[in-house]
Amino acid sequence: MKVSVCVQTYNQVNYIKPCLDGILMQQTSFDFEIILGEDESADGTREICKDYALKYPERIKLHLRNRKDVIKIDGRATGRFNLIENLKASSGEYIAFCEGDDYWIDPLKLQKQVDFLDKNPDYAICFHNVKIYAEEDRILKGDTVTRSVPEITSIKDLALGNFIHTPSVMLRSKFEIPNWYDQVSLGDWTLYMTVIGAHKIKKLDQEMAVYRVHGGSLWSSTDRADKIKRTRRDVQIVLNNTNFKDKAVIEILQNRITETPKNQKKNTSGNLIKRLKKKLKKLN
Repeated sequence: MKVSVCVQTYNQVNYIKPCLDGILMQQTSFDFEIILGEDESADGTREICKDYALKYPERIKLHLRNRKDVIKIDGRATGRFNLIENLKASSGEYIAFCEGDDYWIDPLKLQKQVDFLDKNPDYAICFHNVKIYAEEDRILKGDTVTRSVPEITSIKDLALGNFIHTPSVMLRSKFEIPNWYDQVSLGDWTLYMTVIGAHKIKKLDQEMAVYRVHGGSLWSSTDRADKIKRTRRDVQIVLNNTNFKDKAVIEILQNRITETPKNQKKNTSGNLIKRLKKKLKKLN
């Protein structure tokens, strides 16, 4: 199997069809599987997933999860167990992601990313630009959520903060899920920091997916003070449990932890990143 596409969904009855259709429309020269984890929804999402699995048995591997297995982080139910089990069930050389409320819009997305990673073994991650769908305003717009980065980046850039949207990423599957992964709120960023190592990150300058922003997102609905607290905690966990060989990476992470909530509130994330980059240049 060349690619495993991990889809985690829970109570997304209005979104799951576009998500699955965007994956099923992919035109590839290789085989890929959809690892679909349904977290025991109560709104009809599970029934839709069952219908799709019956219709596309050669493509979709449906895993029906149970709410009793849900992992809580900071007292809030999450989809982390569903994600971890989906990763364990994946058999692909590469892993791509599309949460149940996001969707892909380019039928050649997987092919383009696989073509790049196949030809460039020194890259561990390939991602691309996305469009943002603001559910409240019902409009598509450019990416206003993450910061802009160059075409080629490294773990030093990633240490400054996440800039990769989940439905855009493809990873090499040769990594182990940390045994502390159920403790962090920043699941995406933590996973990327675990995978990247000394390899590079490639950004394809094309908008091939849509990232949906709505009130149902756990992170979007978290207030700023709590986000700062959780981010600092998660960065500390990553720093404590990962053997980073690059001192510059350690310095960046330490700066993110010691940056006080007061300063973080006063300064925009862009200004914070600029200051950390200046420190990084001094280290180099």
